[in-house]
Amino acid sequence: MTDIQLELWQWLTRQGPKTILDVITATNTNVELFFSQVKNMRHRLEKTTSRKIDEKKIAQPLCEMERIHELRMDRMRKVKKAKSKKKALAIERQYYTIKSLRKKGASWNEIVEYLTRYHRLNVTRQYLYSVMTELTQKYEEKK
Repeated sequence: MTDIQLELWQWLTRQGPKTILDVITATNTNVELFFSQVKNMRHRLEKTTSRKIDEKKIAQPLCEMERIHELRMDRMRKVKKAKSKKKALAIERQYYTIKSLRKKGASWNEIVEYLTRYHRLNVTRQYLYSVMTELTQKYEEKK
């Protein structure tokens, strides 16, 4: 085979089965006629598309691409990063202080103000309450 015939054959193998069958049925076993038909079809297809067909990229069937996207999405869902709970750890360090303030009658808003002013810890009272509830359960289970 010549270089041109080889190039045309490579192009044809990347096309869909309908195009390949159309080319084969359009020709008898004459090799020159076969490659001239491939060349004509290639010219017509490239002329009708907005861009030239990339010789290096092989077209993937749509179902194969969907399967690849599903696999990627599954991997992405499984690898969710655990958020670091820096504020929860800081609250845990102040657990006994917060407990003593609560026993003295301090409200959650006052404790938030105390943590902000003296420990530079900016949290909401809802977050503080939820973390303290979890910590209370955690420390009560140990007893």
